[in-house]
Amino acid sequence: MKKEGKRLPWNITTCDFRLSIALSIVVALACCLTAAGQRTTPDPNKFTVSFISMGGGIDYKAEERFRDFMKKYSEEHHSVTLYKMVRWGKEGETDYNFNIRKLSPKQKKELKDNIIKMFEDNALVRILDKPEH
Repeated sequence: MKKEGKRLPWNITTCDFRLSIALSIVVALACCLTAAGQRTTPDPNKFTVSFISMGGGIDYKAEERFRDFMKKYSEEHHSVTLYKMVRWGKEGETDYNFNIRKLSPKQKKELKDNIIKMFEDNALVRILDKPEH
């Protein structure tokens, strides 16, 4: 004779209930671990140049200098647009999300080094190894 678990008011056995709780916990943990793994491993082919504001708008001259640099870089290297522009703030805050997978290792280093050097003393421009968007 088959023994069944105690029936709960909504017609689920206690065994079914425990199994569903355990499965829910496993799924939640798997999602958390996957999300954490994605945040800790930056893609070497992606980075963000972020023009931020501290209450007075972004440094528009720096952004214009950046766009001129990228236009010249694209013409010299016969490359397509390497970034996606995302406007996200009320004061002109903008991110330029780069994907440089198609560049050679030498070109990747050169591009990133030039951008970092261009804005090393500018508090309103951040270079991030992990894209924000």
